[in-house]
Amino acid sequence: VILNRAFFTLKGAYINVFAYILALILFLNGMFFENTLLIYLGSIILFLSLLYFDICYLLSFLNLKISSFSQLCLFVSAIMFLIGICLGMLLVLIMFGWLDVDFITILRFHLYFVFGFIFFTVIGASSVLLPMFSLAHNVNFGLFYASFTLYISGFFLIWFLLDGALKVILSAAVLAILQWILILKNRVRRAYDYWNLNLIFSFFMLGFSIFAYSFLNLNLAVFTLFFGFLYPFIVAHIYKIMPFLIWYHYISKFVGKLKIPKDR
Repeated sequence: VILNRAFFTLKGAYINVFAYILALILFLNGMFFENTLLIYLGSIILFLSLLYFDICYLLSFLNLKISSFSQLCLFVSAIMFLIGICLGMLLVLIMFGWLDVDFITILRFHLYFVFGFIFFTVIGASSVLLPMFSLAHNVNFGLFYASFTLYISGFFLIWFLLDGALKVILSAAVLAILQWILILKNRVRRAYDYWNLNLIFSFFMLGFSIFAYSFLNLNLAVFTLFFGFLYPFIVAHIYKIMPFLIWYHYISKFVGKLKIPKDR
């Protein structure tokens, strides 16, 4: 929908999903039971699985002239994900003594790029899907542009001013929230349904996650970010997108060729 083209390839996608699940099980069990062999095996398979996905993701931009903010965000997210997973594998090599590099510094950049992948995917997708599903017109994306710029600038601050980088990144998240609120405020479709109720809840929990990080507890902030914000945000859009995708892939090819079945 956003790139106006199909994903580069779906070959190997099912195998890759099972490889990813297996790797995640091995890696998490290795971390939980402090088993270095499981951590090592899990991390390698996990890295290869994610690398395959991201290469296909990047190849989807092949010969594409980026002409919109949403496309730019997804392209940046793909690059950030590639850097993030490479740094994650680097962390494993440092952990096992294969490399002598500062672990904490690499961890900071790993988190920056992985959260950057999530951040730019979300704002890129939302810049298209929110106006589309809420029927919002003439939306000014000024806050999105400022949010984009702030998150990128946070990279340079990580080197010498970590607290400043965190504040800049949180400010980027706040601006994204304000932009989402403005889009929904200007919507034509005023009725509340499963989609916008989930979005309202997810935006509220994102604000709470920022508050929890600033004044309460980091673990609570991370948990709220993933399960309070990302989970309902994704579920809400699946509610809107899945019926269309099912119709497009399985029913649209029969339009004009078969009669509509009558109710019995």
